Amino acid sequence: MSATQDRMKVGLDMPLDNRTGLGWKELRDIAMAAEDPGFDSIWGDDHLLYYYEGNAEPNGNRESWAMLTAIAAHTKTVELGHLVLGMGFRNPALLAKIADTVDEISKGRLILGVGAGYHKREYTAFGSPTTTALSGSRKRCRSFTACCATAISTSRVTFIRPATASSDPVAAGPRARRS
Repeated sequence: MSATQDRMKVGLDMPLDNRTGLGWKELRDIAMAAEDPGFDSIWGDDHLLYYYEGNAEPNGNRESWAMLTAIAAHTKTVELGHLVLGMGFRNPALLAKIADTVDEISKGRLILGVGAGYHKREYTAFGSPTTTALSGSRKRCRSFTACCATAISTSRVTFIRPATASSDPVAAGPRARRS
């Protein structure tokens, strides 16, 4: 345990996949109930599909940003995050804008965790090129890290388009400071 923390933090991993049979109302109630006993955080995974052992067909998964945004609007104290965001699914500048919006809705409770998020069958199902997915995710992670570093150190982030068409844009537009 760190010197700045007097107790271990405990989080809840929300079951966002469709095999649970839980609807939005039940998931919302679980998230709200997690605050009462003192959970510190709620987490969602960023998969679009799950392929479970022995199942011929994939299970669907709820879109994690939509779910965390809705949970943010119905909770007051728990921090919110992903286990982890797949960088291959979203443009880094779009991801920065989504994260900024969810952080505003949650009043600063967003924890942002990013990673490659590569799962070949998932990429194939959504038409993403599997041969470049992992290397593309690494480039997106670097672009996104640059966006975040700028956003953290300044009150304004400027979006620019890289010189090459194959590059992702790096952060764009003003960012207002919130108190």
